Amino acid sequence: MGCSGLIRVNGACLSSFMMVLEEPALSCQSFSHTMRPTIYCVFPVLEFMQQRWECMAKLLKYAQIVPVLEVGLENLHKWY
Repeated sequence: MGCSGLIRVNGACLSSFMMVLEEPALSCQSFSHTMRPTIYCVFPVLEFMQQRWECMAKLLKYAQIVPVLEVGLENLHKWY
């Protein structure tokens, strides 16, 4: 399992980290385009992000960063 030319950080592919971090960034963007209160949108967004990270943790592509995903999921479970 290698990164084949991609930047590595502590043994994991930087591109994998970027893909994982893209989820919360996209979630934040969904709130920034509205003029109305968005609290009712929070739970579906958190649920979607949780599902995406759980799926990523099962994929071989993200095997090197599963511990990072698990810590992120633990933190997410505090809020959802």
